[in-house]
Amino acid sequence: MVVRIKAHPERLRAAWASERWRLGLADNKRASTFDANVVPLRKPSNEDLIAEWDQALREQGLSDNVRQRKVRHVETFVHYLGIEGYRTSGHLLLVDESDLQSFFFWTYVRRFPNSPSDALSFTLDLRDFYRYQKQRGRIQDARFAELFYGVRDMIVERLELYDGLLVFVDSADYEELYETLFLGYVPS
Repeated sequence: MVVRIKAHPERLRAAWASERWRLGLADNKRASTFDANVVPLRKPSNEDLIAEWDQALREQGLSDNVRQRKVRHVETFVHYLGIEGYRTSGHLLLVDESDLQSFFFWTYVRRFPNSPSDALSFTLDLRDFYRYQKQRGRIQDARFAELFYGVRDMIVERLELYDGLLVFVDSADYEELYETLFLGYVPS
């Protein structure tokens, strides 16, 4: 476990760089959902966006379980935006790479009940939601959500390592391992 924790920052760095390259994102350009020069005249509320998303999923003929999971994940993310509002945009259409980064690499791992399979489906569901918003013409670029779907294995690894870190809570190595895991490399 110690070896995996110490190797995680470099593995995340490599996965992040590879995914940014695959998506055509320049190293110095952050993926964003909006152009700062464009201000939408009317943004549907988060609740309206979720209701529309639910209806669109119904029309796709998804099973109730899958549809409910996809909606629940967007609702969970909205909840996060509300409680972490001082650090985030607070609105689903103004979310960018930094909001998802803060959610998946910090908050989700440490505060939300989750599992490796939930982490995989959560990134998929947010990717699908933002693809839908792009198709509707509400955002210009959904690559920021594609990026997190692309590094989903690193989110799962971080989740597993965080759970394993609890074994070391009483050891002298705990602080060093915690810092390595959470401060060694965070995508930027």
